[in-house]
Amino acid sequence: MGRILRPHGIRGELKVEVWSDVEGRFAAGTDLYLKVRGQSRRIRVQQARPERGHLLVRLQGVDSRDQAEELRGGQFEVDAAEVPEPPEGFYYHYQLVGCSCHDERSGWLGEVVEVVEDGGGILLRVEKEGRSVLVPFVDAFLIEVNIASQRIDTRLPEGLITVCTSKS
Repeated sequence: MGRILRPHGIRGELKVEVWSDVEGRFAAGTDLYLKVRGQSRRIRVQQARPERGHLLVRLQGVDSRDQAEELRGGQFEVDAAEVPEPPEGFYYHYQLVGCSCHDERSGWLGEVVEVVEDGGGILLRVEKEGRSVLVPFVDAFLIEVNIASQRIDTRLPEGLITVCTSKS
């Protein structure tokens, strides 16, 4: 649903990058899951207000800048059962992460570890055996996306894998 960018001010407020387009996800009194460094806990929103394309959020029990700093990089999540179905042909990031990515020419490319939006479109960061490749997630290159079987099949242009691969 969103990621904590940094503390804001001295009273525990957090600057949050919001990924969810569901109205009211950060409304006062809402309980959310907060995942920080692999540990997830339930936490209540006290207040949220927009500021320059982000939200400033106050959480119950987070009352100082130091407490807020400990949450930097944390991610807000909701139970998958609370997420509405996306429109046909659209996918949530969490649905794509963990999918096995295959190309009809190159075979198994690896597992999707991150979905990157850089303003020029959506890229899937796919990792396999210490190497990483950015795969454009565009209709022109997709054969099938099967969320149930966690598999993405692509038809990538020749040479793309070689050009876009880096060693991690």
